[in-house]
Amino acid sequence: MLTPLYIKEATSFAFNNSSLKDKKIIINNLIGTSNINKCYLNNCLIEACGKNSLIKISEGKIVNSLLQTDSDFLLVDNVIENSELQAKRKLHIKHGVLNDSFIRLSSGVSLLLDGIESRSVDIDSLGERLSGLSINGLLVDCVLRGLVTSSGVVKAIIYSSVLRSCLFENTHLEDVIINKCILQKVVFVNCNLRRVTFSHCNIVDSPLVLENCDVTGAHFLNVSKSNVNFINCYGAEKVCFSL
Repeated sequence: MLTPLYIKEATSFAFNNSSLKDKKIIINNLIGTSNINKCYLNNCLIEACGKNSLIKISEGKIVNSLLQTDSDFLLVDNVIENSELQAKRKLHIKHGVLNDSFIRLSSGVSLLLDGIESRSVDIDSLGERLSGLSINGLLVDCVLRGLVTSSGVVKAIIYSSVLRSCLFENTHLEDVIINKCILQKVVFVNCNLRRVTFSHCNIVDSPLVLENCDVTGAHFLNVSKSNVNFINCYGAEKVCFSL
């Protein structure tokens, strides 16, 4: 059973160099910035509300925990394992490691993964449109499900992962490598796909759709032309297909 630490009345909280196990933090009226610094969270629940607030967790380890908030969420230099993050505004994760975890995103969320090594992470927005997307790092054995973007920058290596029912619009993916992935109902519209490499990918259910994209210098290795649908793309006539 989880032990409550803060209930409803608190407007902020702070922990430093602490070990928190089986703790429940529930706050309904967050104001300003709350900090968790250099802490070990094991089997914890953080449930916080406060649309004009920020929760910052830095230089810690988060294991078997559920963190959910409509505040802005900033996680820096953490090791996150077997946990779930639920966000309704901004979720920014900078540096560190993210393994065997779930990210659940509501409509309008801004998601930033910067310098993150992610393995076996399930990122799901349930088809809701994100306000922004930025991924810089390595994704291995991950699932990107229902992502709908209106803008963003992706500078990543995506390996042995699944992209399912994703719509990327006005997104910059220059020099991205997508290797040994399953692409199911994936569409790119008005995107910069210059020098993007799709290598040994399995495209299922419907062709990969690229519409009004710049595909100059893009490479498709061991991907059949019949599985890629170019619609008014710049540079499509010079795209390299190698089997």
